[in-house]
Amino acid sequence: MDPNTTWTRILDFIQNKNQDEIQNAKDHAALLLGWLSSGGFAPDITMNRDVDRYICASVCYTILTYRNPWVVLDYLINLRAF
Repeated sequence: MDPNTTWTRILDFIQNKNQDEIQNAKDHAALLLGWLSSGGFAPDITMNRDVDRYICASVCYTILTYRNPWVVLDYLINLRAF
C-alpha cells in the first residue's frame, strides 16, 4: 500500500468530477481509511503528520458518506499545492 499514490488517485477523481469514477474513488478511500486505521502513515499533504492524517481521513470519510462527494470536495483540488 502506497498512501501517497492512493491519495493522488483520490485527488485525480475529485478533480475530474466524473460520476462514473465515484465507485473508484470510494474504493480508494476505503483502502486508505483501512490503512490509516491499522496504524499506517498518512500521505504527505502538509508536512505535518497529524494534519495530514486529519485531512486524509476527512476526505476519505466524505467520499464514502456522500452520494455526490464532488460537490462537497470541490475546494480540495488545490491540496496538491502543499
